[in-house]
Amino acid sequence: MKNIFLLFFLWNIAFYSCSETETLIPIVTTTPITSKTQTTAMSGGNVTDNGGSKVTARGVCWNTNSNPTISDNNTNDGIGTGSFTSSIFGLVENTTFYYRAYATNGNGTTYGEELSFFTGIGILDQQQPIRNYGFAVGNNLNRWQSFIPSLKNISTIELYIHTSNPTGNCTVSIQSENGAITYAKQYFGTSSLPEFGWIGMEIIPPIPTTPNTKYRISIIRSVTHTPENAIYWSGDTEANYPGYCDPDPDHFNSHWDNYDYTFKTYGF
Repeated sequence: MKNIFLLFFLWNIAFYSCSETETLIPIVTTTPITSKTQTTAMSGGNVTDNGGSKVTARGVCWNTNSNPTISDNNTNDGIGTGSFTSSIFGLVENTTFYYRAYATNGNGTTYGEELSFFTGIGILDQQQPIRNYGFAVGNNLNRWQSFIPSLKNISTIELYIHTSNPTGNCTVSIQSENGAITYAKQYFGTSSLPEFGWIGMEIIPPIPTTPNTKYRISIIRSVTHTPENAIYWSGDTEANYPGYCDPDPDHFNSHWDNYDYTFKTYGF
């Protein structure tokens, strides 16, 4: 009987010793890049659990190699639980960076999920040159140009437009070839539209592409087109681009075989 009590006593000591020495580290998630330039980016994270010990440091770490740690480049964005914002500086243009949030308490450091981004607008993939003609854009005139990317993703697109006292806004989208899926879109107010010039849409995160698959750039306005209130997408009536688009069937002109719109696409 004494041996049974002794074994029970020793088992309790071992159990509680393991419980007391159990390492509990924080739980943290990574915030995707919300904005970036050629050398900077904004990210952050959220510490949802301190692991039973005060969080003494938190932030984002990054590197050009996968699985960055606090031994690499990192920010220090306060203490405790909750969400935080991180400003990443000193990046190299046209480079892929891997990043993840981290949180440190008395028991160690833990990391959020790893994400990546590309600095700069990307590498020019393809372009259709500027044309003298312009196609009117309106809420009943959805203009689009299809294309086949040769790079692994789409990071930026640019359209060459000209305007005349425009009102309302216009929406630029990247879509599947048939327009059924919209991967990214951006609204442009009239104050951001040039009289003649390029408008650009940077895509964060970039859209992964599938080999030999067509995508399309679409532009449509929130108001009806009139000659006195106009936005034109520069283009030509004679298509010579491999991924041309046909006109909207509701506004088809039989003597225009195809549209050729002026654009640039970037990726990496």
